[in-house]
Order: sequence, then structure tokens, then C-alpha cells
Amino acid sequence: MTYQQRVFLGMFIVFIPFVWLLFMDARIFNEQQKILEVTDKLTENQRLLTENQNKIMERVFRNDPVIPEPVRNDAPVVKPIVVKKNLAKTKKDPHIAVVNTGKRMKYIRLDIFCLAKNIYHEASVESRLGQYAVAQVTLNRVRSNQYPNTVCDVVMDPWQFSWANKKSIRWTHPRGPLWENSKKIAENVILRGKRVMGLENALFYHADYVRPRWRKVDAKIAKIDRHIFYTSAR
Repeated sequence: MTYQQRVFLGMFIVFIPFVWLLFMDARIFNEQQKILEVTDKLTENQRLLTENQNKIMERVFRNDPVIPEPVRNDAPVVKPIVVKKNLAKTKKDPHIAVVNTGKRMKYIRLDIFCLAKNIYHEASVESRLGQYAVAQVTLNRVRSNQYPNTVCDVVMDPWQFSWANKKSIRWTHPRGPLWENSKKIAENVILRGKRVMGLENALFYHADYVRPRWRKVDAKIAKIDRHIFYTSAR
């Protein structure tokens, strides 16, 4: 190998890593640019999604006939089962009562709709105390680490409230005085801080005509109308 060949080979060995590094830097720069572009698009999409969600929430709250998730167009407006007024009487417990706490809570307007739906389907034919009790359990779950941290997520949590398992009726708008009353109670709870004193730790309830496996007798708090309330479950 001649001297010139050795010099050329040495230069080749020395400069190839630099060329390779420059090439890699260029690739990394291009990839970073692509990542920035994707990030910008995701940010814009998130902004548009938030705007659309806010618009949907507003329309749902105003009872416009808009359904915020894909369901059948022929989804029925489900009315609660009307029970004859032979509800089991609630024992007069001085420690359980609806009180005005004035507590403020973070919420979005759709939370009022979700809470009203839960009251409507779970207890609209029960007493005023029975309806507030269902709302109290819903809010207790929002505060608990065992459940989601928003009203709508708690209400729509799978296999918790039986009516919400029927996706076709989740976002339908009931009609009539029972629905109007359920909305008023939901507003009183979320906007005005009305709570049920004595049920602050209630996380579970069931109808008195069933005996679910999860019921824990020593965790029972009270029976209100047709519902029995518990602090914990098995």
C-alpha cells in the first residue's frame, strides 16, 4: 500500500464517523420536526374536541334533542316504573335529614344532567328524602378513591346503576313532572349544597326486595323508602 493510499485510508477512517454523526443529527432533527407537527395537530384536535364537548353539554343541559354519544335514533324515552304508593315507610331517624350545607363543588353543567338522570331512574317515585339519598351516594362515590372523580363517570360506571347499563337510554331526555323534580333536586345538590346528614359515608344501596351478595349487614346505615344504605360492601 502506497503512502497516498495510507493517507486516504486514514482520512476515510477519521471522517466517516463525523459524516455519520451529521447524517444522524439530520435524521433526528427531521424526526423532531415531525413530532412537533404531530403535537401541534393533537393540541388543535384537543381544542376542537373540548369546544365540541362544551357545545354538546350546553345543548344537553338545555334539553335540546341532541344525543352526545352514538345511540340508536329510535332509542326510547324510558319512564321509570311507577310503583303504587305502598312504599315501605322510612323509620323516623332524627340523624338522617336533608340539610343545606352551602358547600361548593367543582362541576360541569353536564354533571347536573347525569345526577338528575340517576335520581330519576333510581328514585323518582320515592320520597324527597329517598331522592336526595340517591344523590348523596352518587356524590360520596365522586369523593371516594374507589370510584371515578366526576358525577357523570360515577353514574355511567359499568355495572353500578342498573339503568345506566342500557346505553340506549343513557342520554335520552325524560319528560314530565318526575323529570322536572329530579332536575330540581340535582340542582339543589350541586349548586346549593344540599346534602343528607347521616349518609355522608354511604357508598352502596339496594332495593329492599333483593338480597345482593355484596350486602354487608354490619355496614348498614338506614332504610329509606325501598332502599337500604350501607357504608361498605363485601
